[in-house]
Amino acid sequence: MRDDGQPMNIRVDSAKAAAQYVHPKLSAVTLSGDPENPVEQRVTHVDEKQVDAAVAKLTGEY
Repeated sequence: MRDDGQPMNIRVDSAKAAAQYVHPKLSAVTLSGDPENPVEQRVTHVDEKQVDAAVAKLTGEY
């Protein structure tokens, strides 16, 4: 796959075959929460112009 002397189609096929050994496969992950300790999200900074624009967009006033 890294041999510049080989035709591109051979190099591509080699890269496809080697990919599973070079790059890890992704696996499915289930995200679950604890009902006793829910995740809390806090907003620490609010840009009033962005809030006004979002409200206007949602209410159709833009």
